[in-house]
Amino acid sequence: MSTIHFDLRPIPHADDEEPKGYFPVVAEQRRTNVKSMLSMIEQGTSLSTADIKGGLEALSKYLCGHLAMGYRVDVPGLGTFSPSLVSDLPITQKNDIQTARHLHIGGISFTPKREVMAQLAGVYFHRTPRPRYSHPVHSDDEAIKRIRKHLVATGKLILTRSAFQQLTGYSRRHTISHLNHLVQQGLLVEGGNARCKMYWLTEHTNQSAK
Repeated sequence: MSTIHFDLRPIPHADDEEPKGYFPVVAEQRRTNVKSMLSMIEQGTSLSTADIKGGLEALSKYLCGHLAMGYRVDVPGLGTFSPSLVSDLPITQKNDIQTARHLHIGGISFTPKREVMAQLAGVYFHRTPRPRYSHPVHSDDEAIKRIRKHLVATGKLILTRSAFQQLTGYSRRHTISHLNHLVQQGLLVEGGNARCKMYWLTEHTNQSAK
């Protein structure tokens, strides 16, 4: 039976508050590699490595092609992929005919099938005694609170990715992850380009602060 090593992290809280509890996280989140995956699949099937690579490439093209048309793509034995939309600029008018030019696919959601989750039901969990690198984790409310404070202090309406990283103390990877989450939750609007991302508070977020 497989074992996951875990640790406990404080529930997100403001700087001036005491932790209200803890939640479990994977302490040793290692990454698989393509070579080992292909080797394992090859051992369990009659397919060659070349056949497996070709099948995965075909699946990738199928996924991308149908996600680009707005489909929810169901992969047998695995789960369902679906696209989520974001806008480069705040959408202030529902009937604005120019809205489409500011849209793009901001992320892909994945929902695993029940049988996949069932196979993970018997996993053992072990609290690791080894120290590990950890970064702070903030709730969405705390993140937005820090963003508002920063924008007021600087007199700007736009937040950069690097500024958010400094505000939160996140790693670069976690900065991108949390910003994408805030965009998907409708709390921020994403703009700029791949090299220089910019973010605005949405109209709803601004109104909720009043």
